Amino acid sequence: MATIPRWPDTLPAPMIDGYAAKARPTFVRTEMDSGYARQRRRQVNGPVTFQQVWRISQPQLAILDAWFENQAFGGAAWVSMPVMTGHGKVYLQCRFTDTPDRRSVSGSKNWDISATLETYSKVVPNG
Repeated sequence: MATIPRWPDTLPAPMIDGYAAKARPTFVRTEMDSGYARQRRRQVNGPVTFQQVWRISQPQLAILDAWFENQAFGGAAWVSMPVMTGHGKVYLQCRFTDTPDRRSVSGSKNWDISATLETYSKVVPNG
């Protein structure tokens, strides 16, 4: 069994600011010519996409770039990483849906990195 690459400990967890999540429907909806639409459940769990933002320093940007290319295979591989959710920070198996965007933070040498990730299923709190 292959080992899933883990988010580097030298990089920060994502910020709660900028967090957004969207679960894809787990049901199929059929519109009718008249009356109510029909719906049926297709699956129990579906993928969830997350918007995440990290604020990192210039040296951390080099670490992120190397990890993204070599461990996450340019975003194609599933990775274990901290994700901010409505339940706080949790580690999930995720993958990037696109290349992360980067924006310099005005007046500093820091960078805001934003990315959309997808995970297998909805996050359920423990207990």
